[in-house]
Amino acid sequence: MANTLSKTGITTGDTVKTWHVTQSVDAFTGIEAYDITISGSLTLGSGTSMAGTASYAVTSLSSSHASFANTSTSASFANTSTSASYAISASYALNGGGGGGDTFPFTGSAIISGSLTVIGDLNSPYTSINNSSGINASIESVGYAGGIIWVDLGQSATNTIRLNLDTIPTIPTTYTLLFSSPSPGANANFRLTQGSNKAYGNILSAAGGLGQFISASAQIQSSNARPFPDTKIELASYSDGWNIQIYTATGSNWTLS
Repeated sequence: MANTLSKTGITTGDTVKTWHVTQSVDAFTGIEAYDITISGSLTLGSGTSMAGTASYAVTSLSSSHASFANTSTSASFANTSTSASYAISASYALNGGGGGGDTFPFTGSAIISGSLTVIGDLNSPYTSINNSSGINASIESVGYAGGIIWVDLGQSATNTIRLNLDTIPTIPTTYTLLFSSPSPGANANFRLTQGSNKAYGNILSAAGGLGQFISASAQIQSSNARPFPDTKIELASYSDGWNIQIYTATGSNWTLS
């Protein structure tokens, strides 16, 4: 068991004995093992190093009172440490960002238990195609892994966008196609082509026209200056073709061949 510093025999008028002094020297130089309890603050000068671990900083509310915690490699049990700005490794740091508290962008897996409030924009990545150039696009060159495809027919008054579905992803993949408003005087249209007649699905009309069934179609084409922005197309690949669902105001804006 470690020793403790003692004031026994240290009184006014008595003789100072050697051990009264040497116990402090032994304690702080490491000659003997002593348990030392510090009450109040401890200020460490620059260049101070520590051998071993500081395992149970249980109620450290702020790193502002640990002036040189910026070199703490691991604080395993800082149970209620609210802010540890420079903790290199802190498994449960609520706010850890190298001084600024910013924890994102974040790479890796995360588990959220409870509610999540997002302030600001939550942007979903998308790919865009337009008819100013490269109007014959293949699905694998636009977005082979799926996702949102933004189709802009307003870049040219006449050029048609043709999206070729001949390449079928090896695993089930889904795409959502959204459309911009055509520019004034635009006469362009949008086409889906599938040379092996492996396109199936539906053209679903919200109002003002009949829906259509897509069966082994090689080409699905909108009317000129279409689709309008309220149109949405969902593409889903399967083992040997595509399922196509077109949601539009009027099914008469589309032709099949």
